[in-house]
Amino acid sequence: MKRIVSQKYVLKPISFSLFNIFANQTLAWLGFDQRLQKILKLANLAKKKMSSQFLIEYLPDHVIFKILGYLPYDYISRIRIVNSFFNRLCKQHLNRGFYKVEKVQSNFLKDLKSKLPRRESARRNHPYARHCDILTAIDTRMNLLSMTFGKYMDANLCCFIPGKIIDEIYNVLNILRTNCETPRTYEVLQELRDISSMAMEHFDEKIVPGLLK
Repeated sequence: MKRIVSQKYVLKPISFSLFNIFANQTLAWLGFDQRLQKILKLANLAKKKMSSQFLIEYLPDHVIFKILGYLPYDYISRIRIVNSFFNRLCKQHLNRGFYKVEKVQSNFLKDLKSKLPRRESARRNHPYARHCDILTAIDTRMNLLSMTFGKYMDANLCCFIPGKIIDEIYNVLNILRTNCETPRTYEVLQELRDISSMAMEHFDEKIVPGLLK
């Protein structure tokens, strides 16, 4: 059996305009016009800007960068085509991601080298010897990528386009941190070498000529 509720007890939503009139009269009666009516003006401005659909462009840049930090860099490189707003923010995020992973890899390599013995003969059989070899190979690959993309990134002509490379470097670093067994250098670096070589070749042949025009 349905419960009948009297209409006089049903609360109806107050429209924004009625609330605004009521608030203005109340504030005037309280004598807080100059200070608190500014809040109402900001509320009116926000109401005009807001539409039925919330636009992500209303969020501050640092909030969007925080959101992008939870996404793979490969995905971020793909959503640059959405519009100029996404292109601008994603380019900044990709460039920062490249410099960040370069710093993370460099610090990791320095930390492992500090744990190796000083004698060259003793280093070969150390558990971290192969880790250092892998990180050194990544460092060489990072230098090649920096030589290919760096000057164009500094000139703001492009960003670090292949975000998948950043994801793969983090994947290798995660393997080195979590894998108890010594990984094989070729197996760990095969994917990184392949995609980075293809990215540099494509950039030099297809993209650079358009940047130089």
